[in-house]
Amino acid sequence: MITALADEKDQIKGYNLKIDDYVTKPFSVQILLKKIEAVLRRRYDSELIVLKYRNIVLNQEEHTVTVNEEPVFLTNKEFELLNLFMLHPHRTMSKEFLIDRLWQYEDVYDDLIYTHIKNIRKKLGIDMIKTIRGVGYKLD
Repeated sequence: MITALADEKDQIKGYNLKIDDYVTKPFSVQILLKKIEAVLRRRYDSELIVLKYRNIVLNQEEHTVTVNEEPVFLTNKEFELLNLFMLHPHRTMSKEFLIDRLWQYEDVYDDLIYTHIKNIRKKLGIDMIKTIRGVGYKLD
């Protein structure tokens, strides 16, 4: 947050809003850039590489999935879908959101999402991706 408000109560209010840093005017551009680098470094260092949900482990770096320590072979799109669901467990995602996020500019029909999710369920042997009728899907 960059602001002219330097009072302690304003800073506390800012941090209560979950900001990463509070910079008051006037400020040094070089110092501001270093603060931005620090925030980006923290974000990069804390990125998840291995996701775990119940007995499923998804390794983003190695592009692998295991269930009960047994390998499961997914297509690239199935892997991307499962990764998205595991990054946001319990969040309901509409078909439109999934298409925008994973297919972007490709011409995709709604049944393609259903087919990929059906295949993931079958390959995992677990029905953990729930259909929310009229809304979308979520990991549960």
